[in-house]
Amino acid sequence: MPKKRHVPFEFMKILVCIPDYGEGQKNHLKRILHEYDSMIFDITVAVFLTDDMDFSQFNNIHIQKFFFDREIKLMLAHQHKKFMAENIDNYDLFVYSENDMLITESNIDIFIKLSEKMRGTKFVPGFIRYELKDDNYKYLIDFHSGNCTLRHGSFWMKFYALKHYIVKNKVIESRLELNGEMYFEPNNLHQASYLLTRDQFKMVLGSGSYFKGPDSGFGAVLESAASDVYFRCGLTKLISMDFIQECLIHHLPNKYVNKFSQYNKKEVPNIEKLISIVKGIKN
Repeated sequence: MPKKRHVPFEFMKILVCIPDYGEGQKNHLKRILHEYDSMIFDITVAVFLTDDMDFSQFNNIHIQKFFFDREIKLMLAHQHKKFMAENIDNYDLFVYSENDMLITESNIDIFIKLSEKMRGTKFVPGFIRYELKDDNYKYLIDFHSGNCTLRHGSFWMKFYALKHYIVKNKVIESRLELNGEMYFEPNNLHQASYLLTRDQFKMVLGSGSYFKGPDSGFGAVLESAASDVYFRCGLTKLISMDFIQECLIHHLPNKYVNKFSQYNKKEVPNIEKLISIVKGIKN
């Protein structure tokens, strides 16, 4: 029996843009491409590279390569914007992600379903990054109270991180009801990726802020490339309480929880703890 789908049309066209700097994360990039290669959608993946890579094993996705000198460094993350904007009328869904974020077909399905519910508003569905150690606890790394401050910009990041040790920072900006369903806006807007329908992307382009670059953007250079669409481009990112499990995306390196001691179960919530935090907020 065919899987019941949430998408309003079966054969949607998707443009995915991924920057890949150097050689360090090729295994994560290949894992991501294998995921896209397994989907039913018509997917084009534009990879912005400093070093060539063999993609011949991927048969179901269309891959385009764009090469840059390594001197571009972190600004590679911003190079997809012009190409994506030039293709505004050629695709139904636009995806940007760093080269270690695993976005699944289930993630895309729920994004389309929730976007339909938010049509005509400034709201856009968001996702939640998680990492793993050696157990089943999913560490929601961006809800660590010392890592929820990027909304304030790069100048204030260290100040708010220091404040964490004195007074815990709030991890939820607000909670609201939309069409009878509960959502919340995270304080930390970063998810190292964004998904936009064509209409949502047109709103972003209409804001006049999409091409501004990292100056006065969200966080530092990498964070700005992924999260300025939520920070200064006219959209408000919301997480659905009803579909919170489907809104999880895996940060494949698991580097925070396995390298930094403050990313522990006491400091970093999983889904159950986050739901409890959201339910405890006064509107």
